Amino acid sequence: MLLAFHQMGLGAVWMAGPLIAKKEIETLLKVPANLSLVCLVPVGYPDESPQRNRKPVEDVLEFIR
Repeated sequence: MLLAFHQMGLGAVWMAGPLIAKKEIETLLKVPANLSLVCLVPVGYPDESPQRNRKPVEDVLEFIR
């Protein structure tokens, strides 16, 4: 799911911390009793797109045969 959001140009992050208030969040979001939250994934358009200067794969990967 996170990779699909990234492919669509969206920013997303897996958050487990908010589950400290799990019951309150489930009530707020009206989660049915037979379901349970595992995480929250906020999704949105990033405010910036940092560019990275990556090393070529050949510089960071070595195949050993």
